[in-house]
Amino acid sequence: LMLGTFDKLIRLPWFAPLAAVTIMAGNRRDGRWWISLIIGAALPAVTLLPFFQLAEAFAPATRLFPQSLTNQIAVWALLNSLVVFGLHYLSGGARPRFNTDVRRSIAIALLTVAIGYAALAVCDFLFTVDFRFWVLALKLMSRPQWIAFLAYLVPFTIFFLVTLRALHGAITRATSGPGTQYLINVAALAGGFAAFVAIQYGLLFTTGSMQTFFASDVLRTIIAIQFVPLMSIVAIIATYTWRRTNSYLPGAFICALFVTWYVVAGQATHVSY
Repeated sequence: LMLGTFDKLIRLPWFAPLAAVTIMAGNRRDGRWWISLIIGAALPAVTLLPFFQLAEAFAPATRLFPQSLTNQIAVWALLNSLVVFGLHYLSGGARPRFNTDVRRSIAIALLTVAIGYAALAVCDFLFTVDFRFWVLALKLMSRPQWIAFLAYLVPFTIFFLVTLRALHGAITRATSGPGTQYLINVAALAGGFAAFVAIQYGLLFTTGSMQTFFASDVLRTIIAIQFVPLMSIVAIIATYTWRRTNSYLPGAFICALFVTWYVVAGQATHVSY
């Protein structure tokens, strides 16, 4: 629904300047490309537990950021942004040229995600159901959650701006064909989490325990399951919007809104307003 909405909106006259043909850097996938792909996939999963534990110690729930677990995810996102930013700009190579219309990118992202939220509100009103499957659940936000949403939107926006710029600048441009681009971007954003979950549950099934380098952390392993489909969705949105705009901005803003909504609506609030 949101991708279809984006496709219709970008055809409107005011959003037309966003439409642009993607600039490819060629089909050559050399050693630098493979290193970028492997590090990009592994880094978020490798840092998940240590950054979560760091946030648990130094970023407790507050009135501005009232959800303890969301604080841990936000700290993980910000620290990964710093690492990705540093690696991307220290790696050298040609700097890609993007279509950078910030105003229209924000506007189309707001309208796109608003349509998704409106669809959920209609389903809730008519059928008293929300959008969920197994551990994944998109729910309506309460008034306190809306306030928290605005605060958490800042770190998640930074994360997706940095991450998707690096993704499209270092990885997507050196792939050919839409199918390859979608698959590789899913692998880049969700592959590390899939491997992390497979290792953890492999340990559980073979040894009876989820012992890791950072000791047993069952709760966060369960949370990591959600990262696999969620980051796959992010990869699809990012690739779809980039292919139509030659820009990481619309996808970054859409993903920031969508993921912040998903996380805040699904987590417990520990400090009331």
